Amino acid sequence: MRMCNKFLFQFEIELMHFSKIKTLVNMKLRSLLAQDKQDDHATTNVQRLFALPSNLDLSHLQPVVFAGGLPRSGTTFLEAILQAHPQIMCMQEFMPLKTGVFAEFMGFLNNITKQERNIWTAPNGDHWRGFSKVEDNQRLLLLLITCLASTTNSANAAQKNIQDVRVVFCKTPSSEIHFLSLCNAVADIPLKYVHCIREPQAWAKSLWEMPWENGNDREEAIERYGQTMWASAKAFQAISSAGIPVHLLDTSKVWAEDTRSRAIQDLCLFFGIEANTEMHTLAATRVDPWPAERRRQPVSKLESFHMNLLEEQPGTKHWRNVFSMPAPNYSKPD
Repeated sequence: MRMCNKFLFQFEIELMHFSKIKTLVNMKLRSLLAQDKQDDHATTNVQRLFALPSNLDLSHLQPVVFAGGLPRSGTTFLEAILQAHPQIMCMQEFMPLKTGVFAEFMGFLNNITKQERNIWTAPNGDHWRGFSKVEDNQRLLLLLITCLASTTNSANAAQKNIQDVRVVFCKTPSSEIHFLSLCNAVADIPLKYVHCIREPQAWAKSLWEMPWENGNDREEAIERYGQTMWASAKAFQAISSAGIPVHLLDTSKVWAEDTRSRAIQDLCLFFGIEANTEMHTLAATRVDPWPAERRRQPVSKLESFHMNLLEEQPGTKHWRNVFSMPAPNYSKPD
């Protein structure tokens, strides 16, 4: 009996040792696995993004859609709503498109491909590299989407089943004229354009508080705002005249409860898909990339005098005329 108790006691001691060792080993394994997961995320983040275009179903992919308009006109809000749809892949704002260099780059590649086709083309339409004209356009389309993916966080891609994606969307506010250059550079790739507009007085007051604003000269800022509106309206007219499919979106109609449903449905109709419930739910909550803590605190605010001055700008008048948005009644000077 004494020997049996001694054996059981020794066994319990060994079991305790085993339990401690097991706990330590498990902790180490979990640590290693967590590190591996982090390392895997670090190494596959970019790979996932650049693999995205090749996994898209091109046979069902709708034209790539870009959104522009004046900054602070609701393009980020629009992006958040569209991201709630499983068939829409939202690429984050593509800064290279804010210059003409990207359009020139895409145009150069397109011209090189056409020159290759002119060197020699088989009776079946394949050029010397073995691609058909349709495949050449698909290659250019995939290159465009890959470029957009290069500045997009992989979290966007992780939320989607790539095979379900029908629309690739990218917002690039204040890039209208460069979007037109891109369309001209890749004329064989079908692109669509959404132009966001907002009441100019609300837009100017919001823009005045943005961090990229310099100085506090309100009169100088109002003059610059008018010039910006003129350029945006002119670019929109040029895009429309070029025959590019355009959808004009007054974002206040998405913000307002009584017009939200119709605005979202019309937008999805333009995309060629059906709206879903999640889009309507998300649209009920405003999305602002520049909340109060991220805005600057100017020493002075735009008063009614400056709003009247804004309405007198030729660019403001032209903008309102192009988008059929009448000016509100002038307020009395402060």
